Amino acid sequence: MRHTAVRPIILLLLGTLLVLTACSAAAPASPPPPDEPSSPPPIEGDAAESSPEEALPAGPTAAELAALITADIETANWTEAGETELRRFYTWEEGTALDDAVFYMAATNIQADELTVLALADKEAARAALPALEGRLAAQKKNFEGYLPEQEFLLENAVCLTKGRYALLVVSAQAEEIREAFEAAAE
Repeated sequence: MRHTAVRPIILLLLGTLLVLTACSAAAPASPPPPDEPSSPPPIEGDAAESSPEEALPAGPTAAELAALITADIETANWTEAGETELRRFYTWEEGTALDDAVFYMAATNIQADELTVLALADKEAARAALPALEGRLAAQKKNFEGYLPEQEFLLENAVCLTKGRYALLVVSAQAEEIREAFEAAAE
């Protein structure tokens, strides 16, 4: 008799576990449609593509700027994404040439937190890269719509802007603090 009472509880727990597992396996964002360009521009600072005479414009690298603007921010739940993720999640305008890029994502796909810092040749190039950041933000808003209200709130209050030769996208509970630090540190 005791086993009969336990069986429905075990089935309920297994069912819940299956649902949670299925939800956590979902991709955080869908790849861009095949008819749109999906490759990021080459990063100018790559050793294979630059010569010693070619120097990056003055100012911090994207990684240095990211470290500066997040120095007082809790980023333990972020992981650094690589070029593969940058190619997967961003659609770049033809002719966009990045000098440097840093892309951090939430460690889990049930969180919308992310930080992207781009360093480009000049402020015109930074402004030209803004649609790629805005596209990523729009895709994330669509992915989280009706799913997790607290993550939707973060996406609605995300910061997407340029300053000088830099572009920034940040989705975080501390987006405003990061924006202020970016505006102070970017040249």
